[in-house]
Amino acid sequence: MGNVEDYIETVIKSGDTGSALIAQQVAQTLRNSKLVDIIKEGMHGINVLRIPQDYYAAVHSAAGDPKEPNLEKYTASLVDRLVGQAEEMGFQPHGFADVIDIPKIRLDVLAAITGTLKEKADQHGSRVNGIANSIGTMISIAPKDRYPMAAIPGVFASRTFRYALFDHQGKPVFINADGVGTKVECYERSGSYEKVIHDFDAMTLDDASKLGADPKVVAGVVETRGDIPFGRIAAEAQAVAKELGFLSLLCREDVGDRIRGYSESCYNLSGSVVSTIDEERLAHPLKPSAGESLVAIRGKPNPRSNGITVRRRIMVRLFGEDWHTKEEGKPFLEYLTAPSTILYGVFKDLIDQSLATSVYHMSGGAFEGKLAKPLASHGLFIKLQDLFPPDYRDLALVEAAQLSAEEAYGMWPMGNDGFISTADSDAAIRAIKKYGLEARAVGHLQPAQDGKTGVELIGFHKKHVYFSGRD
Repeated sequence: MGNVEDYIETVIKSGDTGSALIAQQVAQTLRNSKLVDIIKEGMHGINVLRIPQDYYAAVHSAAGDPKEPNLEKYTASLVDRLVGQAEEMGFQPHGFADVIDIPKIRLDVLAAITGTLKEKADQHGSRVNGIANSIGTMISIAPKDRYPMAAIPGVFASRTFRYALFDHQGKPVFINADGVGTKVECYERSGSYEKVIHDFDAMTLDDASKLGADPKVVAGVVETRGDIPFGRIAAEAQAVAKELGFLSLLCREDVGDRIRGYSESCYNLSGSVVSTIDEERLAHPLKPSAGESLVAIRGKPNPRSNGITVRRRIMVRLFGEDWHTKEEGKPFLEYLTAPSTILYGVFKDLIDQSLATSVYHMSGGAFEGKLAKPLASHGLFIKLQDLFPPDYRDLALVEAAQLSAEEAYGMWPMGNDGFISTADSDAAIRAIKKYGLEARAVGHLQPAQDGKTGVELIGFHKKHVYFSGRD
């Protein structure tokens, strides 16, 4: 069971420790811009930019210089590239979000990276082949009088890079970042490279939904090695963006042997969502309450985009390194390459109709990290009943790895893409079904009793599982 324990410890728990270190290191830089407004402090704080009315928000992305082997210099090159882009266009840079892909969580490496990020800001994953890779998305401001209003919102090309502009309309601007992780290896094995966009959008947009944010730009960096069809990936990104109503800004960086995959040709995708948030929403954040129902949502069977490393290891152990070519491995390949259900559209609709008081999507940490913890933070407990069952291939992987129900539900969605809390479950379910999704009420939120918070459920094989949501 070492692989599972490694995942839980190094990715989920140590990842939280790393996030705390990053937050502590870079929090000091938030004071560098007079446009920054710190709404909520701490590791899970909310920081926004308040951009003057006579400026557009400008969004642009970059990766560190892949040819630079020194970690600190590589990290510094990311900031230099982002600032250089802003200077090229005469923008004023005011902040950026960074995604660090690291093969194994090492606090000394994170400290070196974040220390360099802080220094440069003050001045102005298992597929990662090396110590760490970094990409960033910067928010700058651009004078409105330099661009025709009819072209906004839009994506533009400078001499060396592409950038997006949008009118914030006086609303605070927020950025959040995430990456797809090792699920891309499954797409490499199947040749369905463009599906990665759905996972990327689900991870980033669904996170933005938790704040009731209104995404304006999804900006990503596709790191490639070898022959990867970037055009297909970019076209899929544009199609999804058009359907959901935001700008897509995707750039490519050939990083050579800084990444590795199943074959010589491999790729990675990380990035950010830049959104606006209403002042009313900032003042009154989404919040679940005792007495409300919790509704589970699911789309087509898919593993979402976390916990894939464990699944891949099980597949190799069961069927060999080339498991996707084996007849018995093909049903699993079909499942592992099923793209994540993007919940942003239905989440936004439910929030706008006041049918959802809070929303949750099952990514890293699943029932423990993405449901029990936020409920516990509000002093709530729920006993879940009638959850959607896990896909048969997930159950097969659970059996093959001899996972306990607690390990499985603490790591994987197990058939449930997301949840909402609501005061009107019948109306919410009707609204959800209009999106071609399934929905069912799975319990009622209760105030914590005798110190019991979080989530209790009956998993597969009628196994009892409890996550308190407390560290």
